[in-house]
Amino acid sequence: MFVMLLDEDLGDYEKEIKQLLEGEVLKDGKYNKFINKIDKYVALENIEVIDEIKTEAMDGNEDLLLSILKTAKCGGFVISDQDEKYQEILKSYKSYESLDGTQETSNILATIDSPKR
Repeated sequence: MFVMLLDEDLGDYEKEIKQLLEGEVLKDGKYNKFINKIDKYVALENIEVIDEIKTEAMDGNEDLLLSILKTAKCGGFVISDQDEKYQEILKSYKSYESLDGTQETSNILATIDSPKR
């Protein structure tokens, strides 16, 4: 039963990934460098490099995804903390982290590509 539920959850996750990649926010290519960076991390086969990136995240008290986006270890290029799109991702991440379970997660999307104030 557990394996069936796990398979079902993984299948649902794949649908979400596909939906995200085909969604309006990503269609214009503004986030391609971030998607490419994540793809490079997923394709890594060197366990030592993967462990180094995870250690960087833990040592910096940072989410693994944010560390993946900023490290040169999985793609050869570094995304700066000052990058405008990285700042939008960070803002969205912080909004997600602040949810208490009663808020609507779709509100997080409003933080991406929202007009500057």
